[in-house]
Amino acid sequence: MLASYLDESIDEGESAPEWILESIDAVEAGDRTTVLTSAQARNLYDAMTSYVDDGAIPERDAVHGSTVADRLETRLESVEPTSQ
Repeated sequence: MLASYLDESIDEGESAPEWILESIDAVEAGDRTTVLTSAQARNLYDAMTSYVDDGAIPERDAVHGSTVADRLETRLESVEPTSQ
């Protein structure tokens, strides 16, 4: 999904958004020590839920994408202030 966003940016002659590049770096690091910032996690959550909700994706992507979105949502809820 991130690679698709990156490809779209390149195809449109635009610079890739920094959050996409940083997210790809974090995922590729694979050492489980890289932590996304709240803004990066929010951007990734928004992109992932949009991708999963599209409906025109392979079932495997839907399952894994939903799991990732759920984990990101849990993380965001634990660090973002709640409104009162």
